[in-house]
Parts: sequence; structure tokens; C-alpha cells
Amino acid sequence: LSDATQQALRITRDLGGYLVTASYATTDSGVSSLTLRVPTANVQQAIMRYSDLGKIVGQQIQIDDLQGQVDELTKRENALRVQIARLSARLAAPDLSAETRATLEARRDAARSELARVRVATAQVNAEARYATIQLTLQTSESSTVVPVPSRFDNAVDRAVEILAVEAMVVL
Repeated sequence: LSDATQQALRITRDLGGYLVTASYATTDSGVSSLTLRVPTANVQQAIMRYSDLGKIVGQQIQIDDLQGQVDELTKRENALRVQIARLSARLAAPDLSAETRATLEARRDAARSELARVRVATAQVNAEARYATIQLTLQTSESSTVVPVPSRFDNAVDRAVEILAVEAMVVL
């Protein structure tokens, strides 16, 4: 178990990823649970290399599509740029009263502050999208437990999940 855990960490580092959390326990049977972050471009290779560590008895892959968030933030950033440009153009007029000028400057400053927040949020979402989170659990075999033979239904569900996972990786 220790060797397999260390190998999983080496694979993660080799692929440009990093360890987020680790839990390692040994009793009658040992269990190592790892949360790993791997560049999305390397997810398929990571899964293939992790599967070489032993027999896969279960697999769950979750891919979150962050494109909607990126699109909304981009739309908001563009709208703020237009608003700032319009306010700046209105402020260029020489015949503004002091009160109007102060109001326009306050609105422009608020728009600039919001634009800075939107840019930070966009950077955070883009950073999140660059890495996929993989939950990997390694377990030694238990001598007293008999693994049940999967039913036809289990095999069909497993195959469907594999197909969806491959399609999701292709989309990425």
C-alpha cells in the first residue's frame, strides 16, 4: 500500500499535478485516500497510470464545466468596460457642473472597482479550470471479504460511465 501510494504521488507530480489531501491507515486492511489535482490536459493519462497501481474495483469521475461561469464573467467585464468608457466620455465635457462631475466620477470609480473584482474572479475560475480533482482510494485486499461478482446491470452501468467519462475527456 505504501509503495502504491508513493507511486500515485510520483505519477501526479510527473503529470504536473499536486497532492491536496492524504489519509493513510492500516489495520486488518490498509486504505490510502488521496485527493489530487492534475492538469485537465493530463486527466486521461493520469487515470490510465493510476489504474496500473492495482485492480480497479470502482471508479467515479466528475468533471465540472466552468465555461458558463467564464462566459458570464467575460460578459460582465465587457459591460463594465463599456460603462467606464461612456462615463469617461461624459466626464470629458467641459461644461459639467461640479455636482454632476462628482456623481459621474463616483460611478466610474465604482465601475472600476467592480471591474477589478470581476477580473480576480475570472482569474480564479480559469485557475480552477486548469486542474481536475481526482479522488483516489487505494486499498489492500481483505482476506475475510469476498468481492461479489458484478451483475449484468452493474456491468452495463460501469460501461455507460466509462463511455461518458471518455466523452467528457474528449470534450475537455
